[in-house]
Amino acid sequence: MRSAYIFIAIILVSAIPASSTQCADAGKYCDVLKKYCNDEKYEALTRKECAKTCGHCKVIDKTEY
Repeated sequence: MRSAYIFIAIILVSAIPASSTQCADAGKYCDVLKKYCNDEKYEALTRKECAKTCGHCKVIDKTEY
């Protein structure tokens, strides 16, 4: 039953478009999916939909410009 909830959460999160302009969470349920941030099976999803929550944001060093 728990895996059904996870599956539903993944479907809901993946249906929300990601924002590429800022580091933010595109998904609504990133707090629920946070425990999967470092799980290889969910890495692509969490990088795309939960970048901020999972700490996948790129740090841009502005001194390079």
